[in-house]
Amino acid sequence: MKRPPLASFALILAAACCFHASAQTITSFSPSSVAAGSPTFDLTINGQFGGSDFPPTVTWSNLGSATLNVVSFSAVQIVVTVPANLIANPGTAAITVNQPFFNAPVTANFVVAPPQITSLSPTSVTAGSPAFQLLVNGLNFVSGTCATPPCPPLSTVNWNGTALATAQVSATQLSATVPANLILSPGTELITIFGPGTVSSNAVNFVVTYPVPTITSISPSSANSGGPAFTLTVAGTGFFSASVVQWNGASLPTSLVGNFLTAAVPAALISQPGTASVTVLNPGQPSSNFALFTIVAPPILPVISAISPSTTVEGSPAFTLTVNGSGFAALTSVLWNGQPLATAFVSSAQLTAAVPASLVAKAATAVVQAGNPNQAPSNGISFIITPTPIAITSLSPSTAQAGGASFTMTVTGSGFLPGVGALWNGSPLSSTYVSATQLTATVPAALIANTGTATIRAANPNGPQSNGLPFTIVLSTLTLTSLSPNTIAAGGPALSLGITGTGFQSGAQVLWNGSPLATTYGSGTQLTAVVPANLTAAAGNASVSVANPDAVSNSLTFTITAPVFSLTTISPNSAAAGDPAVTITATGTGFTSGSVVQFNGSALPTTFVSATQLTATIPANLLATAGTATVTVVNPNAPPSNALTFTIRPRSVPLTITSLSPNSATAGSATLTLTVNGTGFANDAAVLWNSTSLVTTFVSASQLTVAVPANLLAQPGSASVSVASGGATSNTTNFTVALPPAPSITLTGPATIGPAQQPPITFTLGSAYPLPLTGTVTLTFTPDALVPGDDPAIQFASGGRSLSFNVAANSLTLPALLVQTGTVAGTVTLTLKLTAVGVDVTPPGGTLALQIPRQAPVIRSAQLIRSASGLEIDITGYATSRDVTQATFHFTTAADSNLQLADFTVPLSSTFAAWYASAAAAPYGSQFTYAQPFSIQGNSSAITSVTVTLTNSIGASPPATSN
Repeated sequence: MKRPPLASFALILAAACCFHASAQTITSFSPSSVAAGSPTFDLTINGQFGGSDFPPTVTWSNLGSATLNVVSFSAVQIVVTVPANLIANPGTAAITVNQPFFNAPVTANFVVAPPQITSLSPTSVTAGSPAFQLLVNGLNFVSGTCATPPCPPLSTVNWNGTALATAQVSATQLSATVPANLILSPGTELITIFGPGTVSSNAVNFVVTYPVPTITSISPSSANSGGPAFTLTVAGTGFFSASVVQWNGASLPTSLVGNFLTAAVPAALISQPGTASVTVLNPGQPSSNFALFTIVAPPILPVISAISPSTTVEGSPAFTLTVNGSGFAALTSVLWNGQPLATAFVSSAQLTAAVPASLVAKAATAVVQAGNPNQAPSNGISFIITPTPIAITSLSPSTAQAGGASFTMTVTGSGFLPGVGALWNGSPLSSTYVSATQLTATVPAALIANTGTATIRAANPNGPQSNGLPFTIVLSTLTLTSLSPNTIAAGGPALSLGITGTGFQSGAQVLWNGSPLATTYGSGTQLTAVVPANLTAAAGNASVSVANPDAVSNSLTFTITAPVFSLTTISPNSAAAGDPAVTITATGTGFTSGSVVQFNGSALPTTFVSATQLTATIPANLLATAGTATVTVVNPNAPPSNALTFTIRPRSVPLTITSLSPNSATAGSATLTLTVNGTGFANDAAVLWNSTSLVTTFVSASQLTVAVPANLLAQPGSASVSVASGGATSNTTNFTVALPPAPSITLTGPATIGPAQQPPITFTLGSAYPLPLTGTVTLTFTPDALVPGDDPAIQFASGGRSLSFNVAANSLTLPALLVQTGTVAGTVTLTLKLTAVGVDVTPPGGTLALQIPRQAPVIRSAQLIRSASGLEIDITGYATSRDVTQATFHFTTAADSNLQLADFTVPLSSTFAAWYASAAAAPYGSQFTYAQPFSIQGNSSAITSVTVTLTNSIGASPPATSN
């Protein structure tokens, strides 16, 4: 592809020659060869031909013959058109020229060359590297055809047969993007060029090398000398299946397990104390850093052979324990049941330890050991604590009357220890230690309710029992002295009757007119009995007595009086119209278990409390309308009581919400307590959330509280809050569920960047967000004011100018952000937008501007192409300012050449202005391929090189030379 076409300049050769020939000859072709897969082209055939009077016939023979179209002809030159189908594949074609009426036909070979790779840059890369650009240098690369060049390449770089994204830098250089996934593992890859169709180049090796590994930790990092073989785990980076763990430079059997290496360390390598250097070696690379492995000498463990003393009596004072054995050290401790004692080091064969009295206070067996810090303890030897002998000699008192009250008994004896207790027929009494010869115990009344004999013993904690002494319970006189109460009004509920007297035994029963009542034994002087309501339903007298298992007491009279029936008060005696159900308390006299409260003659649900009190519930429907009602009480089979007035007041305070506290919450909040303030609230008030009732707590007529569950606060929005009470609904107040504040965001990158680069962009959230986020990063390009026109090459590395992503709730994970710059000066702006549940939550700081400056032209390549009639310099490059004002050419010739040369400066302002203004230039930013032809009079091979410099409004490019 060649844009823009430019004027031709002549180089003058001082000497020239000419010749005549009597036969047709082909001396050269222009071009001398063509790349396989090239488009249709015009071929110039130079030589000696019959003349210009008759058109020649030119044939092409290569796997078949074809006659070529002759464009022009003369005695020394013929121009023919070679169609693309004849050069689709590489090979050698025989071109035959036949001039009518003149001599014999002449034939020469023309080469259709396949693509050829001569070198790669780079030739290797380390495994795990990021994506990179591979430059492939060679010959016969074919570009595509398009209406207005430069055009996309038809030659494609292949990686092990897989096509890569390829860009043509020049006719002898291709650039291909090698993605990171192709270089994850080390190896040798084949690079080829595929031309149009099935044309393939030679193959060149590209090496993916192993990285230098790094060790971060080893486990374990130490072992005892003389220990068994073990598996060593090595953590780090740059590990592969070919990686080898080395021990002091010697390789170990190694396996790759996930991201770790494991190596078998034989016992022989840790037979002696010392240190070892652990490294990792990858093929063809230096060793990693080293990790130190320590081999320590095994500890000497203590052993106990004897202890002195080895026994004592419980309750003994503190004493010194001597421990004999071996392996003792200054830090060795004597252990008593695993706990260290205050220990003194005597020698490696003896320790002493202080045993406090608290450890021998009770009979038991303790284990004595020796232990060093951070080691297992030694063997153990038992230390025996024997119980103290115990005996009792006397009891005070030693007798009590049956049915008597509880009392304190003093027990005298010997061998008592703290915690000693008295036993009554083997069962423990509540006891108090007084001294080694005395204790006291509480004898409850229940134990002496009946006559008999009990055995008293003493027992120390965890020790044997003493001898036993008898305790005698003698018979007492059975007498009934009083009743409480001794009178009641008829018709009352069941009654608890208290009985006082003497000589009551366990199992005693209260008799009502000779019939037993449900009786509870309290003591030898106190009983209680339940008198059912039916026994006191009618006025009269009852005879009450007590029966022991072996006797019956005297009797006392219980009086049942006739009831006085009246209603004195009701509380409360009023309510507001529309209030919920109200519970009232009726107070009076003569109430029975069958009494019923009536409201305007209608019975209410009634509960009997006592003969003087009832409770009843007035339902809400009876309180709907303001007015008055009569309240009476009705006993069974009796006329109603006197009547009292209950007032139903008009509701004077309207049902209104004045405020909510709080009145907003953040989406995703936990359950919260909402306080509703207002007027006219009643017990039945319910808070409505979007017309749905919530569980409500009545605080007062001006305040309610309600728990708003977390699911109602999960999404942002607005909820309608109202109160319903007594059939009425209050005004509505809004509660707002707002989005959480947006997290801070940081977009950072270089302020100024060069063309055709991928600058690193840092893209981070300052904190996690409690809701899922949807994000979009938009790339816009604003050309420099003096450089109109976009550059399609400026985009995200993943393609396009918009990158969308999702961030999970409470996550900080963001996508990679790489920007590919182009070749046009201007400003690349990255703009971030974040939304949560469709709402824009983008915080400040979501914009980043990257500046591509205007620069002097850059020449990527310059190629000198010679022909019989002249030469051409093909230049590829770019100019970020989208202008090139001139090109300067300096020619170098062979030392013996007589060519007359000069530096040429070609003005290019209008030519490049036209190119950059054209639609064909739009896809290529500021890139160009510029061809400058020169016609030569003389031997062009005498020109050894040409040096080119391009200039624009910013400055001059570095010179580029082609041979």
